[in-house]
Amino acid sequence: MTGVLATQVGGTRRYDGPMGKSERAFVVGLIGLLLGFEIEVVRNFADLIFIAMSLLTLITILNRIKNSLSEKKNDV
Repeated sequence: MTGVLATQVGGTRRYDGPMGKSERAFVVGLIGLLLGFEIEVVRNFADLIFIAMSLLTLITILNRIKNSLSEKKNDV
């Protein structure tokens, strides 16, 4: 939602960051596929993978906020 909210403050739609919607969908789909093939290493590291995804998503949110506000500041 952060990328879309940039338009509410007069900026453009933001896509900044390492873990956007398509990256999250890819990783979750890949984990599901590997678990479906019963690859145990994924099961052992699933918690760490989701923690890393959460941190990357947080970085994405912060990047989008920072860049949308700096875009707006440059317009003024």
